[in-house]
Amino acid sequence: MRAILCLLVGLLFLQAVQAAEQPHWAQQWSHEFVDTPMSEGAAAIASLAVIVDGEIVLLEGYGTQAGPGGEPIDPQNDNFLIASITKTFTALAIAQLLDDGEIKSLDDPANQYLERIQLPAYAGVDVRVRDLLALPFWGYWWKISRG
Repeated sequence: MRAILCLLVGLLFLQAVQAAEQPHWAQQWSHEFVDTPMSEGAAAIASLAVIVDGEIVLLEGYGTQAGPGGEPIDPQNDNFLIASITKTFTALAIAQLLDDGEIKSLDDPANQYLERIQLPAYAGVDVRVRDLLALPFWGYWWKISRG
């Protein structure tokens, strides 16, 4: 019985050593998702976190601050402007709200669904939900949010 137990413990140890020698799946994925596009010039810098069951399994910074020769990106301390990605968040949220029936129509006034803020009319016309999905709206929003 001891021999079998020792064999099982040995096999588990061997698997753990082999797993430690192989890159984690997240590292392989990040290579395909970030390293390759960056080497092809698709992006200059990036920060990536992979979280599984509430635990960070990968936290990496890619590229350098202020171009070549700068400090490496620190994923825990460097901040990034998310800029145009907010349009993606807005579109996803609107699609989910439409699907759930919370928003009845893209042609409804946006203010009908807003509680904390109200959007001023644009050129005398109420801003519609569909306007929140349009590129020209974001220029308008930038201007009114700056006062």
